[in-house]
Amino acid sequence: MQNQQAGNNKTQGQNQGQNQQHEKGEKVEKGEKVEKTQGQTGARDEHFNVVSVLYHALKGAETCTTCEMDAKEAGNQELAKFFKETCEQQKKIAESGKRMLTTMMGKQGGGAGSA
Repeated sequence: MQNQQAGNNKTQGQNQGQNQQHEKGEKVEKGEKVEKTQGQTGARDEHFNVVSVLYHALKGAETCTTCEMDAKEAGNQELAKFFKETCEQQKKIAESGKRMLTTMMGKQGGGAGSA
């Protein structure tokens, strides 16, 4: 019985490995550029990724601000300082993401005024 289970586990593991390889897509030779699919939204993956990081950085800053206020109310200045510093880091990441997205959109020629 154990041998049969071990065999099944091995087969499942092999299938998972095949699925992972399939999900990652084709192998690419060094220096070769591959266009990813745009998915259902029509947005390029790079843009989505930057917007996602930007969103999460802003949410992180918002969360840190709330935590900072809670720590101050609890009288824990050390923790409040930690949350304030973390909030500033998140804001810097968000600003960097905004600049990156602006640059990417400019290179694409997809400014608000273009048709």
